[in-house]
Amino acid sequence: FKRVRPTFAFEFLAELVEEEVKKAKTIQEAVDNFIKGFDSLRRKRARRLAQILPPFPKILTICNVNGELLYLYEELKKLNKSCLFYVSETRPYLQGTRLTFWELRKNNIPAYLVCDNQAAKLMKEKKVNCVITGADRSTTKGDIINKVGSYALAKLAKYFNIPFYALVQYPEDIDIKSIEIEERPQEEVFMFLEEDFSEVEAVYPSFDVVEKCLVTQMINIR
Repeated sequence: FKRVRPTFAFEFLAELVEEEVKKAKTIQEAVDNFIKGFDSLRRKRARRLAQILPPFPKILTICNVNGELLYLYEELKKLNKSCLFYVSETRPYLQGTRLTFWELRKNNIPAYLVCDNQAAKLMKEKKVNCVITGADRSTTKGDIINKVGSYALAKLAKYFNIPFYALVQYPEDIDIKSIEIEERPQEEVFMFLEEDFSEVEAVYPSFDVVEKCLVTQMINIR
């Protein structure tokens, strides 16, 4: 798994599962306890973020945060806060379209699907007042690694004075430069087209590094 997904913090999650295995009677019980506990922490994180956001957050997001935006919506409702999501399609794999937008629309949550290159226009026209992303990795210094495109959103948010919030798991005490950035197959860039691009080359790093100076606040899972 590490060879296939070098950026992902697999070892750390494996350690958490191992801790549950030591306490449980069976592997199934350990997995169930891990999922329940982790889900509870994610709900608490969504609650903390909901308290920070303004009365009517207009949220731009990228890629997918494993359904946690649904929790955020529920927590905002409890605080009598309305919200609107702008979901960037997240080329080339379209996780924003296929996952995040699908989740929101399935639950009748107000959301617009937008092209990745619309972010600056949305911010300039004040249609967005905060950016929320997940984070595949994060450091105790405040840096994050997330889907490629996150860095551009963070720079734009800084320029337009819009808060950039990152939902992080367990920040690691490491140098951000020590984390290998996964390079995805160039064929994925062309997969949505029916034309033959066999003689064309592409570059597709799967993740961006977002420095701490661009992150308004990391919302930790604990």
